[in-house]
Amino acid sequence: MMRIFKSDLYRLFHTTGFWLTLAVTLIAAVVSAANKAIGGITMGTSALENMAAPNWTVYNTARYLSFSTTYLPYVFIGLFVILIGYEFSQQTYKNTLTAGIGRWQFIISKNLTLLLTVGVLIALFFFSGVLTSAIAGRPMGAALGKIISRILLYTGSQLVGIAAVYALATVLLVLFHSTVIAAVFIVVFPLFVPGLNSFVHWSWLKYIDFLSTSQNLTAGILSNQTLGRFILVSVLTTIIAWLASALILKNQEL
Repeated sequence: MMRIFKSDLYRLFHTTGFWLTLAVTLIAAVVSAANKAIGGITMGTSALENMAAPNWTVYNTARYLSFSTTYLPYVFIGLFVILIGYEFSQQTYKNTLTAGIGRWQFIISKNLTLLLTVGVLIALFFFSGVLTSAIAGRPMGAALGKIISRILLYTGSQLVGIAAVYALATVLLVLFHSTVIAAVFIVVFPLFVPGLNSFVHWSWLKYIDFLSTSQNLTAGILSNQTLGRFILVSVLTTIIAWLASALILKNQEL
């Protein structure tokens, strides 16, 4: 599994797509922080209504940037395609599996590589935005340790949400061997769930609105005490989806 991990990282770092994704991530954070822009794809009126008037300290920059992280799963689709989608669209996964790598190891290695890369990029998104705010001469608003802990909290909560969405997309990818279907799911699912909930108001839907966790935490809709439930659902969804992907792959002919 470590061999696949190292191979994937090497291949990733030698693609234009990775460096373009990195550049877009950093530019988006700097522009948002410099222009004091708050917004996100799934940002609803409830989130806005629960926010106090924006006060752009360095600490609050991290808070406000959490809303913009809802754009990031779409920016990272290219990484999903490079690390996982390519294997199935080009059928190269068969070479890896016939070389003696187990299905479960293959799925885990691919997804962990993707999540490691995505986690680093999300953290860089926050840190570059916070640094931009500090360079602009804004007041700190909190101790450095508290700012860092807040960045790690937002990074972790957004990462587990992205992990769940990408894990479900992996199931579709393994099932249909179609990068297009998986990519469309990544785009549509985070928009469909909050959109559906605005009509039907089913309370359980909030737990699978994976990408809204960090912004709801910032807006005060979600407390630190209830955050654990949302993270648990995301983690369980991810693990179940990985198991399903490995099981589907096991029952397919090479």
